[in-house]
Amino acid sequence: MYCSNCGKKIADDAKYCPECGQQVVKVTVVRQTKEAIIYSPYNGTFSVFKVLGFIILIIAIIVLVIFAGIIPVKELLGITISLSIIGLIFCIIGKKSRRKGLAIAGTIIGSIFLAIEIFLLFLAFAPVE
Repeated sequence: MYCSNCGKKIADDAKYCPECGQQVVKVTVVRQTKEAIIYSPYNGTFSVFKVLGFIILIIAIIVLVIFAGIIPVKELLGITISLSIIGLIFCIIGKKSRRKGLAIAGTIIGSIFLAIEIFLLFLAFAPVE
């Protein structure tokens, strides 16, 4: 250890510098690791929600496109609207995670897709003249 006043080397247990007589003040430096600053027990949980929400939205879109001519429109829209709402809720919950990009993209895509599905549902129930 070195004296803060004169810079001479002193013993670790010294209370005064033998060279200049300055009182030795011991400073303990505690460093916090990067992991301790970044870690939150909720990051992993919310990350799962945003990924699941995005996957569910993609599945809803694929189901609508693939089964459009096979399943009747009203039943198909019921299935895909349900999936879209679940995926949208998961993406909104996923926005609480540290990295929000996927959750925001899922929320935007899910909202647009849900609006399209509701519009198609209104067309499916519209009276035909």
